[in-house]
Amino acid sequence: MTKPATARFRKLALVLFSLSLALIGLLSFNHVAQAAGDYDINRNSNYIGYIQVDSDKQALPLYNSPTDQVSNGQLATTYDRWEITGAYMDSDGALLATAYDLGDNQWVKRSDFTASTLVLKVIGAPFTTFFSNRAAYQLYSDAQTTQPAGILGTDYDIWQINGYAYNKAGQISAYNLGANAWVKYIDPTQTIHFRNDPIYLDIDAGVTTYDVNSHPTGTIQTSTVYVSGEYHFDKNNQIMHRVGNDRQWVYGGDTRQSSYGY
Repeated sequence: MTKPATARFRKLALVLFSLSLALIGLLSFNHVAQAAGDYDINRNSNYIGYIQVDSDKQALPLYNSPTDQVSNGQLATTYDRWEITGAYMDSDGALLATAYDLGDNQWVKRSDFTASTLVLKVIGAPFTTFFSNRAAYQLYSDAQTTQPAGILGTDYDIWQINGYAYNKAGQISAYNLGANAWVKYIDPTQTIHFRNDPIYLDIDAGVTTYDVNSHPTGTIQTSTVYVSGEYHFDKNNQIMHRVGNDRQWVYGGDTRQSSYGY
């Protein structure tokens, strides 16, 4: 006696349904397993195209992945500059990464960097210049600033920045003024920033004006709206705005953003 067609169909449907559940479970398991091993890796050419690792010819440990705990080799000491092909980012929008892929999944970790290992940004920041204040800065031929290579000229006080060196802590340690002419970072007063779009500030009469070195030069004579196309930071990292000639800088705390022009 044969089973009715409807019964056979129901059994077949049940088997197929069970198989589909098993397949879904298998796929879900594989997806979870893959997700657990995923890394937040940046391979955007807009990022990796201008970031390098300067190993200072040290044999830094190499890893198969940015999260491996055990090294599988050492970086060659033949070279010091290394292009990167990827970066393991520990936070959104961070310039510096936790680890860098030097190609073929050969990862170096920033935690293994020594005092002379640097991350280089090989392009200048738009509208940011080095302000020498006409001082005769010592120039160096290496990003570690250990090899003296002449003196910065005193005929000018504004110099284009062509790159930055960052130490293990992620702090700027030197500026490249072109052709590997490096100067040491000292404090925030060494840069002047030019605004792409000027801002408008309400400033009251009597507010003190300064030169770029924070020396008082006078006071604002008229309460009105002033336009600022440049800003600068003093040694205490307080922002200053230029609102006139090079002797007319005011502190941000003495201004209010104006509704004029907005």
